[in-house]
Amino acid sequence: MIVLFPDKQTLPLISQVGGKGFNLIKMSRLGLNVPPGFILTSHFFTPWFKQLQQTAAWETFIKNRGDAEQLQQLCTDLKAITARYTLDAEQLKNLHDGLAKYPDISLFAVRSSSPEEDCNNASFAGVYDTVLGVNKQNLPAAIRDIFSSCLDPRVLSYKAQHHAGLSMPNMAIVIQKQIRSESAGMAFSINPLNNDYDELVINANFGLGETLVSGSASPDIFIINQPSKQLVSKTLGAKECCLLLNKEGGTTLTTTEPAQQFSISDTQALAIMEATQKIASHYQQAMDIEWALEKDCLYLLQARPITTHNVLPLKLCTRPTARRRLYFDITLSVQGFHKPLSPFTSDIFVRVIKAATHEMLGKHMVDDVSKALPFCASGRLYLNLSNVLHLLPSARIIQAIRCMDGLAATALEEANLDRFRNPDFVKAGLIFATLIRIFPRILIFHRALTDPKKTRQKVDKACLDFQHRVSNMNSDAMTLPDFVKQVTDESAVLILRTTEPAFVATKIAMWKIRRLFPDASAAQSQMINTLDQSLPDNITVAMGHDLFLLSQQLPADVSSDPAALYQAWQQGKLDANFQKSWNDFISRYGHRAVEEIELAQPRFRDNPALLFDQLQQLRKITHPEQSPLALFATAQNKRNANIRKLEQALQPRQRKKLHQLVGVIVNLGGLREAHKYNVIFGLDVVRSDVLRIADQWVTEKRLDQTQDIFDLRLLDIQQGRENRQLDLRKILHKNRAYYQPLQQCKQHFPVFDSRGRFYKPKPGKATAGEFSGQPISSGLVTGRIKVLHTAHEKPLLAGEILVARATDPGWTPLFVNAGAIILEVGGPLQHGAIVAREYGKPCIAGIQGATELFQDGELVSVDGDFGLIRKI
Repeated sequence: MIVLFPDKQTLPLISQVGGKGFNLIKMSRLGLNVPPGFILTSHFFTPWFKQLQQTAAWETFIKNRGDAEQLQQLCTDLKAITARYTLDAEQLKNLHDGLAKYPDISLFAVRSSSPEEDCNNASFAGVYDTVLGVNKQNLPAAIRDIFSSCLDPRVLSYKAQHHAGLSMPNMAIVIQKQIRSESAGMAFSINPLNNDYDELVINANFGLGETLVSGSASPDIFIINQPSKQLVSKTLGAKECCLLLNKEGGTTLTTTEPAQQFSISDTQALAIMEATQKIASHYQQAMDIEWALEKDCLYLLQARPITTHNVLPLKLCTRPTARRRLYFDITLSVQGFHKPLSPFTSDIFVRVIKAATHEMLGKHMVDDVSKALPFCASGRLYLNLSNVLHLLPSARIIQAIRCMDGLAATALEEANLDRFRNPDFVKAGLIFATLIRIFPRILIFHRALTDPKKTRQKVDKACLDFQHRVSNMNSDAMTLPDFVKQVTDESAVLILRTTEPAFVATKIAMWKIRRLFPDASAAQSQMINTLDQSLPDNITVAMGHDLFLLSQQLPADVSSDPAALYQAWQQGKLDANFQKSWNDFISRYGHRAVEEIELAQPRFRDNPALLFDQLQQLRKITHPEQSPLALFATAQNKRNANIRKLEQALQPRQRKKLHQLVGVIVNLGGLREAHKYNVIFGLDVVRSDVLRIADQWVTEKRLDQTQDIFDLRLLDIQQGRENRQLDLRKILHKNRAYYQPLQQCKQHFPVFDSRGRFYKPKPGKATAGEFSGQPISSGLVTGRIKVLHTAHEKPLLAGEILVARATDPGWTPLFVNAGAIILEVGGPLQHGAIVAREYGKPCIAGIQGATELFQDGELVSVDGDFGLIRKI
């Protein structure tokens, strides 16, 4: 029931001693200077837990623990019971055994050590209670108080957020010799603010370290470059207070220490760095520690994994002293994905990139990150900016990225990009290969600019032919990798030889129109910006329109409850006209989904219930002028009116040129979503084939559920087809273990380097109650905020301001009701920006932390012309 440390006995189970105790034992065995002590194991508290389980309050807690509103009172009732607990004879004997070698005047630090605490996926830092400076007489009371803290609402809420069980609390307690520290604090083996792997950060204050853990004092901050062991910076903290140990026991909070002096010396900081490095090296991961200095002797009090940093895949890393590479995270910036793609989807996109780079450059260039341009690693799509910087001017790269993510572009403007340029990247052969392959596309540009209608007809036919070919491929006649290659090769040819060149012609047309107005006024510039908005034949906008028309076909007497409506459809109770329209909709858009580039996500055809929620919201639109068709028509009329105004400023010959260029934009601008639509169509054919395999393996009991197949790699699946004895569950376990640390990352930013460092823009200046972002779509709207983390989280009512991190085509129906759109990430080419422009809705992107800055119901004005949001 107790475990002593330091001690040479067998390393106990973490379930017995908890995360904190387990790490203290390991550090002791590494020869680090850990204050001695002992652990009251989880078995020590079994009698108390048994008593608690027999109470009516516990029964009430078990029944209602999921009710957040009742949690506070439930916990109060339980803690009132545990406050009366006393140690029984066996517990007292174990405590006496642990204290045997300590003099009566000894003081102790009493800390929790839950099995979930200080582990890889959750730190629980500062959640449980700690009691410092406890003498032997007061130990039983301190033990009871720490035990009760496992029933605190903050602990149970944290557990719920991290999917830890609430049905049976578990607790061990560390009793450790109290250090009478002159200075104490924390150290982080990476810089937690910018994720830099080579920077170690130390926080320090006078006295005990509890003032830093609790956040009651601003610490001195030391940042050390680990490879060179040089102090990068040190910042004097306010150190508003410090906690000192009383001689008789207990602590005193005081402000008498010299706050204008640093609490540790540079030499002491380097000693703390070396101890932290030793711990991080042993654990082979980023760690933070708590330390204390007593009479210049360094003690280590705690170690735990850093659970909030961004884990960089090994293939993206360079050596600490090597030139750093700069990366751009496409998955995060364009799609808004925090978590990595599944192993299967990641493998598929490796092949998509291979097909695209081979089509463009004649070579794959994705396997070796140092030589790649775009590449996929550990479930994310990246761009190696160090190599791109050797091909294109910095300004051109920043301009292109601004179309996807304004914040990322601003970060690049503020960074020193020359130090990331890869001087070893050979560009001559690439330029030659690109020129050879781009020549046929120049002919497409010319044809698109001179005869856009005929070009659009050819593009539409090419898309239909592609869809027919991939739908009729015989996947059983080839291996799965070969099938994927054939589909991705076909996709690359369609996009890079047909749809993309035709769409690029519209950008050329916009550039030429701006040249017609070299001295354009602000009003004329705004009118020119509307010329590529509300364009016909955009497949994603058409999906929103078709869903609205579908909603208008719902019988008036059908229930307004989405679940009941879905049930009526399942039972065939909706009329034949609706069913036909529904079938037509699914035939055209059934392969689409929310977060659709993740192939593990259910498609609309797989889970029609997702659409019925949207149908009910669209059904509530009763005023004709509020329909998406009317809004779209209004935006088109505005564009046409602007064209007429612009004509008045031009000579007759220039007017003819303007009409010609507008014709290019109107006929081909709607293709901006065709590329993704067709790529997803092709990948859905692969997905359907893989799900057929998964269904068979579930029947044969090789998999537990169909979705498991997306945690297998492409070659895993092929090997599973060839070898019926292959243990697929073992492979699943291995793949999931690899992806777990990547999935739990809390910090993300799309611009980072090969030592993990994020490059974020400096905070922008805005007046009180005002937020500034990138203007995407013009207009001024006032409305109430609705923050959505997923497309189906809650209804978006007409006129509400949609706030989201990013959106994809699965969000399109929500744009009908949205008064305006606010996005954390994205630029003019992000999905939300495109659809907002098509609907003529004000849109602003690049509002860092928007989903946390705004709350549901807040009244704001959104100025899409100037990128300003004001709280009213």
